[in-house]
Amino acid sequence: MDPVGTWAEAPWTGKPALMALPQGADLVGGGTATERRVQIPWGSGQGATPVALDSLSDDARTIIKRSIEWAGGAGCGSLTPLLMVVSDAITPTSTETARKALIESWCYQVTLIDDDDGGGDYDSAVALNDVVYISQEITDVNPGDRLRDATIGVVNEEYLISADLGIGAGTGSGFYNDMNVVDNTHYITSGFATGALALFDPAYDIYTGTGFTLAPDLRVLGEAGSMSVLVALETGGALYGGGTAAGRRVQVPWGDDFSALNADGQALMRRAIEWAGTPPPAPAPAYNVLLIVGNLTLSSKDVGYKALMESWGHTVTLIDDGDSQANYDTAMDAADVILASGSALGSNMLNKATYTTKGLVNEVSGKIDNFGFSSSTSATANFDTFSKTDATHYITESFGGNAVTVFTASLTSPVPGGTLAPDLQNVGEVTGTLALGTLDTGATRYDGNPSPGRRAHLPFTSAETTDMTADGKIILQRTLAWAAGAGGGGGGGGGPTGVVFEAFTEAADNGTSLAINKPTGTVVGDLLVAAVATDGNTTASLAAAGWTVVNVADQGGAVTFGVWWKLAGASESSTYSFTWSGSEQAYGWIMRFTGHDPASPVDANSNDAGSGAAATSPSVTTTVDNALILRLGGFDDDDITAGDPGLSGHTAINMGDSGNGPATASGGSGFVPQPAAGVSGTASFSLTGSEQYVTVTLGIAPAP
Repeated sequence: MDPVGTWAEAPWTGKPALMALPQGADLVGGGTATERRVQIPWGSGQGATPVALDSLSDDARTIIKRSIEWAGGAGCGSLTPLLMVVSDAITPTSTETARKALIESWCYQVTLIDDDDGGGDYDSAVALNDVVYISQEITDVNPGDRLRDATIGVVNEEYLISADLGIGAGTGSGFYNDMNVVDNTHYITSGFATGALALFDPAYDIYTGTGFTLAPDLRVLGEAGSMSVLVALETGGALYGGGTAAGRRVQVPWGDDFSALNADGQALMRRAIEWAGTPPPAPAPAYNVLLIVGNLTLSSKDVGYKALMESWGHTVTLIDDGDSQANYDTAMDAADVILASGSALGSNMLNKATYTTKGLVNEVSGKIDNFGFSSSTSATANFDTFSKTDATHYITESFGGNAVTVFTASLTSPVPGGTLAPDLQNVGEVTGTLALGTLDTGATRYDGNPSPGRRAHLPFTSAETTDMTADGKIILQRTLAWAAGAGGGGGGGGGPTGVVFEAFTEAADNGTSLAINKPTGTVVGDLLVAAVATDGNTTASLAAAGWTVVNVADQGGAVTFGVWWKLAGASESSTYSFTWSGSEQAYGWIMRFTGHDPASPVDANSNDAGSGAAATSPSVTTTVDNALILRLGGFDDDDITAGDPGLSGHTAINMGDSGNGPATASGGSGFVPQPAAGVSGTASFSLTGSEQYVTVTLGIAPAP
């Protein structure tokens, strides 16, 4: 515990009186403090008389107030290491000392380095700090290019070394009273209105400049006259003179005038340091993107979208909005994420992408209800800026909750309206209207059903890439990445927490065995559930070596259906064999799940059998919350809708058959999350004709 004050009177002179213990500090008797602790030097104890509140001085009351504030999180919990380049590290100037004190008041631990120290000294110091601040009072020839390749952020006052840092070339300068804020969508300038901004009190001329030739990727935030005086460069941006920035870079418009810097100037200084010292968002990975378009003879919008996504490293596959369900299924299976372009029509898409477990980004007005965002498809918004963004969501976290300009001019695009989905996340809004919204896997749609995969409504329907600002393109890029699974959560399907459906494989054959491939991505501990439907009665012989049987049964001698499960081991075969006696047609599939209870994944199961076009899937009673209800069915012949088991309110996994006509077999499955333990209720598979069937329902328990 750190002594903050000591006693002045004997016999306790010099002994701790007011003490503070930071979070994580060692406790007497073992363990660490889970939160901050303060010991104040009054009260009762060891026979002392409690101190009456009205006997405390104003200073004592202030100590109580600030102790409560500090214990609640005020003040510096930890110090961020900052390296400050000064004219003389042993005897800095008075204004350099003032800079140091101001920066330290913002919870930084400042280390000074002499401007003419060697390159090795700079490298060692950079390795120990999170950000660099360069004082204007240095000798400009001393640092040279020693910080050009620094892997941490650099904030620079001395414009004469801007070329060395790769910010710009030239020595342009001038005298101006105010800075003109030209971009207030950046973190550094957010909260300031565009236009003239006084930085000094009393008024002081800005005498600075970053030169006349700027780094190609430099972002200009403030100008004075014709000069760019407040500029920022993102990590990876192209530097003046070649190469890319290894860390964030900022040039600020003050120096020997520092003592006159007013509150607004100090706010810009603090935000420049904060931004430079914060690592940029990780770049989105490359994906296989399925782009649904209105016509394969691409519109200019879709030409631009395709080229932009390919420039990000994505592989883009095109599909016409009116293509067949079979072609949609094949294309979606191969994709990591799907983008329904604003050029597509909902009337052509129908339900072809509605039930996919792949993440999907939607721009189509006619699909806002179909994908579960809201009941209405007619609401629109005319805007160029999201007036507010979600600072905690992966898509917009880098904007800190601030307004973001996404278009160069106002455009009208559809937005969710009417009854909104209960779980719809407001990621970007336009003057109070939700415009950019997301549904995570398993989230409740507006119609009460769970979302089968991640869904994002992106209100860029009317936008071409030429209409987008750099931030607008970032929003598009990160929306795709989120839908594909970036930012945590997600998966192939299931609830937002708990069991997640990942993938399945299927096979069909005519004989006495069926080989089914191992699902892609299978690793040790994954839950595999297998199902095989055969024509005829093979109940006595249908088997799967190495699997735990759930149920094997026939109905009327017309169809036999078996279900098994296992946990993947360290050396799984690439295929699994299911056998029976007597040659029969068979259809089977294997599903892969994660997030299950590794000790007892199957919490409940039941089975049913019968005949009809609506095949009843029985109810189970789960004993744990956040179970996944998995429904499986085997059917005689091929009276099915391929790919659609017809389980209302469920996410479809498959519906397939062994062939056409009599003497064939078919099967399908789907799932729905069950947040609370209890009775699941029944459901029905939809067949296109009356057939014999056997059904099985599993309740899969989540990891504890």
